[in-house]
Amino acid sequence: MCHAPAQSIFIAAALNRAVPVYIMPRFDFLKMLEYTEKFRISDYILVPPVAVALAKHPDVTTCSILGWNPTEISHSASVGELNANCEAKIIDDEGVTELGCNQRGELCVRGPNIMKGYWENPQATMETKTVDGWLKTGDIAYVDSHGRFHVVDRKKVKGNQVAPAELEALLLEHPAVVDAAIIGVPRNSDKSPRAYIVLKPGHRSTADDIIAFMDGKVSTIKRITGGVVFVDVIPKNPSGKILRKFLREQAQEELRRDDAAAKL
Repeated sequence: MCHAPAQSIFIAAALNRAVPVYIMPRFDFLKMLEYTEKFRISDYILVPPVAVALAKHPDVTTCSILGWNPTEISHSASVGELNANCEAKIIDDEGVTELGCNQRGELCVRGPNIMKGYWENPQATMETKTVDGWLKTGDIAYVDSHGRFHVVDRKKVKGNQVAPAELEALLLEHPAVVDAAIIGVPRNSDKSPRAYIVLKPGHRSTADDIIAFMDGKVSTIKRITGGVVFVDVIPKNPSGKILRKFLREQAQEELRRDDAAAKL
């Protein structure tokens, strides 16, 4: 508080902006960590030795694996580069072979900040972490030639990677489609892609037309075998993210009605 920046920031700027300021009677690193959690501190003004302690002290952990250099402006859709002391790799469908640049697969991460395992659930831990410490995130991603990671979707159960965003992008290439969403629906003890389609005004199409259009563009496991549903609008949250949970609940209700009708 004896330096000019402290006077400007804590006495003038903070009061003007109505930002709460927490001052410790004396510096204690572990207490600082405790107070950060207790008072939800969002910003630090630090001297270099404290910054080093935050990076190296064994009591400091974080869940962050990827991030951006705060001094750089990114115009990329990437989620960032690897943080210090962290590792990541992209593996294939079988979970064995590491893939190269711009190849999509499951993102696996390893580092000192990775969880030790699930509490009293060794089976779940074994399914999620490898014996050599790699955490299988379940995210479908790729790394570009600049070392930047791009998360494109979530991995489907049973190892079959079906990225809804990939199928939705292909559906939007159809001349009659203005919006689309993909979810997985139960089919033969597995899940199959179902398409929800919004048609452009004045355009017409059929389920068979949509299915045939996709069959020529994707592999067998990615074909629209779960059906096509035409809707007026795709449900989305305010930020534009598709509300897949809503569509899955709607699909489950439709399946229940179909089952009930079949029993009559």
